[in-house]
Amino acid sequence: PRKNLENVTNLRIFDPVPRNPIHLPCPTTCDQIAKPLEQFNLSQDSMDCLDEDRRKGSGYEMNPTMANSLWRALNSTEPHVGSSLLMQMGSILNTTPNMHLAGNLIEFVTCGPEKEGTHFHDPNRTELVFIYLRSMMDKLYQPNYASAPKIAPMNWIDVEQILSLPISHTKSISTMCTSETLRSCSMVHRLGLELQLSSVSLSFLAKLFSKEIQLANIGSYAAARSHILSQPLCKAILGNAIRESLETTVRLTLQSWIRHGHWSYGFMNEGRRICKSSDEQRCATEAKCCLNYLGRIVSFLARLYCTEENIQFAHVNCCFVIMEAIAYEFEKADYKSLQKANPSMKKKCIKRIKLRFLLSLDTEFSRPLQMNMGYMLEISSDLSIAIG
Repeated sequence: PRKNLENVTNLRIFDPVPRNPIHLPCPTTCDQIAKPLEQFNLSQDSMDCLDEDRRKGSGYEMNPTMANSLWRALNSTEPHVGSSLLMQMGSILNTTPNMHLAGNLIEFVTCGPEKEGTHFHDPNRTELVFIYLRSMMDKLYQPNYASAPKIAPMNWIDVEQILSLPISHTKSISTMCTSETLRSCSMVHRLGLELQLSSVSLSFLAKLFSKEIQLANIGSYAAARSHILSQPLCKAILGNAIRESLETTVRLTLQSWIRHGHWSYGFMNEGRRICKSSDEQRCATEAKCCLNYLGRIVSFLARLYCTEENIQFAHVNCCFVIMEAIAYEFEKADYKSLQKANPSMKKKCIKRIKLRFLLSLDTEFSRPLQMNMGYMLEISSDLSIAIG
């Protein structure tokens, strides 16, 4: 026992050395130019979150392990943790999503939150994801991030799915039919959640277009087409026939106006909508955003069509494509809210939708398209009064 005690007393006890915390300078904006890792004094463990192969001039691309961990954190019961980590990785460490994470984010845009194959409503998670997407979009479309993977739909099917969100996600909801159905609070609440996802997804698509359709300073057609084909969203759309893409976009936009336009101008003989609850206010706000973003996307598609066909923007050929799609949609539309309306009331409603549709074509270059379409749809006088 004494010998064992002597052995114990001769043991040398090492006090744990405290690890100095890593202090990272916080940039003023998320667009700060990438800094060398040595300046951040990162440990080897912190280095593991970045790819060994640094992309020249475009910061750091997440490796698969880190990207999967952050995606799982974002889809956990505490999504704010994953969102905070993603934002810090982008602003402090200047990292960008890898191809797999970009694909997961686009799937979220097209389908919404999902857990084990089941889709559900989560407004908080949805807003967190799109806050990160907006910050990354401003970064990834800068010249020094040209080699980084873009977060954009890769084919026309994904684009069409986003455009149809206000319709496909609300087919089973009848709140758009008559004012009587708005008495169901649960249905209005559900409709608001569906429209929220549609609104933020369409805003993401519209902003992508505004980043890619920047042809004002490109003189020749060859230069414009070369610029278009280098952009992921435009390339995905041109994978389909551009005329068919424009027609489909106009038709889906008109379907959304027929289904949800009453949140903007009210039902027939009802007058302007007065929301009586917070859920109704959410529906009205999100529906108006959806319709405005769809109108902007139509303008971008029209410009892409004219560039692809090598014609002047708002050319009569482009206007005819849009007008034919409008006429077709009005012919086959099911006006559940106008079943008891007389022909003059129905005609007045159609004219109102046409005018609202043209007003939603609101971009810095779309005025010629609005005026030409107003003349062809025989509402030029009303349009002139509306736009001044």
